[in-house]
Amino acid sequence: MDIKKYDPFVYQETAIEIGLEVLTSHKPRSEVLVAPVAAGKSIIIAEIVKRLPKDGNILVIQPNKELTEQNIEKVESLGVKVATYSASLGKKQLGRVTYATPGSIDVVKFKKFGFKYCLWDEADHASKDGTNLKRNLKLIGINNILGFTATPIYMQQTLEGSVLKIMTRTRNPMFKDICHVIQIEEIVKNKRWAELKYIEYEFDSKGLILNSTGSDYTEESVVVNYVETDTESKILSIIRTLGKERTLVFVPGIKNVDSLFKRLEAEKISVGYVHSKMSKKDREHTLKCFREGVIQVLINSLVLLAGYDDPTLENLIDAFPTNSARVNYQKIGRIVRVGKKVGKVHCISGNYEKFGSIEDITFENVENYGWGMFVKGFLVSGVPMKENINITKDDLINGRAKKNTNTKRKVSYDFVYQGNLESEKFTFGKYKGLTVAEVYSKDKGYLNWMYKMIKEQNAFGDKKNKSIKTKILELFDKNLPF
Repeated sequence: MDIKKYDPFVYQETAIEIGLEVLTSHKPRSEVLVAPVAAGKSIIIAEIVKRLPKDGNILVIQPNKELTEQNIEKVESLGVKVATYSASLGKKQLGRVTYATPGSIDVVKFKKFGFKYCLWDEADHASKDGTNLKRNLKLIGINNILGFTATPIYMQQTLEGSVLKIMTRTRNPMFKDICHVIQIEEIVKNKRWAELKYIEYEFDSKGLILNSTGSDYTEESVVVNYVETDTESKILSIIRTLGKERTLVFVPGIKNVDSLFKRLEAEKISVGYVHSKMSKKDREHTLKCFREGVIQVLINSLVLLAGYDDPTLENLIDAFPTNSARVNYQKIGRIVRVGKKVGKVHCISGNYEKFGSIEDITFENVENYGWGMFVKGFLVSGVPMKENINITKDDLINGRAKKNTNTKRKVSYDFVYQGNLESEKFTFGKYKGLTVAEVYSKDKGYLNWMYKMIKEQNAFGDKKNKSIKTKILELFDKNLPF
């Protein structure tokens, strides 16, 4: 195998040094390094592995067998020899650097082998509750863990609806902090991303249903929406306009992959497909044909969601609606690689309207708040997605957004109300005799409950309580993120 010659960029070198600091710290640390698509994560990992002390072996955890194989090939091309320990790949080898899938970890055997350092690739695939795995790693003798991800976020369902959570701010998180972020703007500045052009098409959300956690739409509802809105015809119409340009298509399920393939094939369009039930040999052959231009259009569901690199890919058709910012980011990431001047994203899923351009995303550690995800300078993590809430970094820094410490409710930050709430007192309920301002300071949850009652049942509408009702409506409609 040819060894690639490279010199890390400045932003890569910074990430390497910080990663080494986490892993070699005398104090136990489990932290995440955020590296966007095309940041050169393989180079960062390879250099960290090369520079770690020789006083212990290195475990690199991979989320599944596909990414294990792909990432081993990348890191070995950079001069790092790797052993593979994965039941799904039929290999159980141990070495100085061992790539392993989580379910294959043998605590007794790994402890005897002397693993000291752990890198977790694609860390967003880790369980939100990392207690069991972290305990196993500790039993092995590993105290310091460094995760890598482009998307350090999860979607959670709360009383206020779907909320994006930074992965370090969930209950019992696998990783306790974010140690460093390579921002997308740094990648763009270094010309590691192609220019993206978003083309938005009309979208009907008919039939889409959130799953029980609110993290995404149910698979069944996404398929139903695809069929009932005749998305297949829209895809065909777009492909007809693209001539011989290479196009990657995301559709909901295997049946949709097969159906679209037959329809495009009938139109004499050079088309191929990949899905989870294909053999590795057939999948690799199809991908090779697509990369070499033998196939013009490649259809998949989410098989190529992460890790598929194709610098010359010209078009991406997104026909897979999602409520997950992580999934959306990963999809668009398939077309950002440098190798063409412009990458066109054809969105017929409503995702662009919901999430905007991924180039506008930043992850920042803000004074008086901590880590948050921002889009065009506005906070999008820790607040309900259903609301149009405009909280800026300055709001957080200057105290215009205040932490909610009420343990019964999970809204992270509320705007501080600037209006006059002193003039009216409650004439009923458990806070009878208190002003709205006093109740606001004492129990915002109670006011929120009243607001919902007013909205849903038009409660508290008699003349006697009209002013209280008006103030609560004003309070929540105009000023607070509920």
